[in-house]
Amino acid sequence: TGTVSPDALSHVEAILKRWKGEVFTGDLGAELWGLEHKARPWSKDERVEAALFDQLEQASSGDPSVNSEKVEFNFVAPGTSQYIHLYLFATVNGIGEPEALGYCEDITERRSRRADLLAEARTDPLSGLANRKAMTEFFDMHPNLSVAVLLCDLDGFKQVNDTHGHAAGDEVIRVFGARLRNAVRPTDLVARIGGDEFVVVAPGVDNYDNAKVIAERIHPLFRLPVAFDHHQIELSSTIGVSLGRPGDDVGELLRLADQALYGAKHTGRDRISVHRGDTTSETLTPIVLRRELRRALEEDELHLEIQPIVRLDRGIGPVMGEALLRWDHPAFGRISPAHIIPVAEQTGMIRPLGRFTADAAAAAAAELSARTTMPVRVGFNLSATQISDPDFLSSLE
Repeated sequence: TGTVSPDALSHVEAILKRWKGEVFTGDLGAELWGLEHKARPWSKDERVEAALFDQLEQASSGDPSVNSEKVEFNFVAPGTSQYIHLYLFATVNGIGEPEALGYCEDITERRSRRADLLAEARTDPLSGLANRKAMTEFFDMHPNLSVAVLLCDLDGFKQVNDTHGHAAGDEVIRVFGARLRNAVRPTDLVARIGGDEFVVVAPGVDNYDNAKVIAERIHPLFRLPVAFDHHQIELSSTIGVSLGRPGDDVGELLRLADQALYGAKHTGRDRISVHRGDTTSETLTPIVLRRELRRALEEDELHLEIQPIVRLDRGIGPVMGEALLRWDHPAFGRISPAHIIPVAEQTGMIRPLGRFTADAAAAAAAELSARTTMPVRVGFNLSATQISDPDFLSSLE
């Protein structure tokens, strides 16, 4: 079936003649051959021929079940790029003699489509890099090697989308993906596993110093500007590094690299952080922060500091104050509101956090007013989520 080239048909004829048969129906352009079985042949593919020979033996004994058994294999037609699928099966002709029947099919286009689909399933469509599935398979291909995992997160990528639009963000992803791919070894894998997250997997790296050398080589690439629509977009990247031994789980190595990355972002950005195997303290990742914030609200670990606002032109003391949220964590130290508020908004904890801030600010205003001869107002910040909450004003009352 399909358009099978003459060279392919000649090759099929040679395969069939290995059974020392005689072509007695049709010609080389036909889809079906009938061959009279005479003797067990020899060929380079003894497995296939032995299977067909066994069927012919059964056919000779009159076993009707052999009609449902087929021998199938693919080959590339000599001198062509045409893929052929050949079906061979044994049967008995009208006068009770065993026959080997075969027909072939051009599967070149089907193989090409299948290869394209397999590639698409393993490729990030925007950057052209490997995706998470391909990265997992890459780990499975190197089970006996040490491996370095570098998780690269773009600093300030959201602002690119907000300022220049998503087309600019897409171009940034494509450019950085290409830069990474050109900077690593041929044996390394570069994958995109999130919106602005890239992973470099470097097999054969067995110590932290070498892993950091790779990170230091690619880190400056993220500081190079990206040209888009007459603009020069400048970013940076924070990189978390983990090191795996043979047999380590890819998910665990990514988690360790993620811990290193968010530890670096907590103390600053545009830097490299290596998670060493002897590190036992927990890193303040978003998951940990979410859990700890819930506990802090329940255990009254948060507090406000009042920043005074003074009218110098009137020569009087403070007339109002601004309430600033503070969280002194027993393990992580002082945690900035810049880390607290996004997690609170994403998890819905912004409501109890807002009520705490309002109550504490009101209490501070009452206490300060009682100490002075005039009322002291205390202001506090609101998030957009709180303002859009229809129950927020009633909660203040």
